[in-house]
Amino acid sequence: MDPKKRRALQRLTVELSSDMNPDDMRVALFAKQMLTSDEVEQLSMPGMTRRDKNMFILLKIPSKGVRAFDFFVDCLQETAKENPRHDELVEQLLTKLRELQSDD
Repeated sequence: MDPKKRRALQRLTVELSSDMNPDDMRVALFAKQMLTSDEVEQLSMPGMTRRDKNMFILLKIPSKGVRAFDFFVDCLQETAKENPRHDELVEQLLTKLRELQSDD
């Protein structure tokens, strides 16, 4: 993953970990082959809180290749109908990325 995209995710970790719907994102990310079946199974374990699940996802995404950030944003957009806060998270991520890119 591009270092600036990684930093954008890191800088919005608090918002993403509290506002993202991990169950919908798990399904969307698995459909895009961004999570393995083992990772999906781990996310389904009893006792994991919403924040735990979101942090698991946020820690996995940067290691999923150069297009991982874009797929992650796509998944947020695809799940926004059921989770309106996802649209706001997309806007925050893209704004943060633009800020980081303009710092050069």
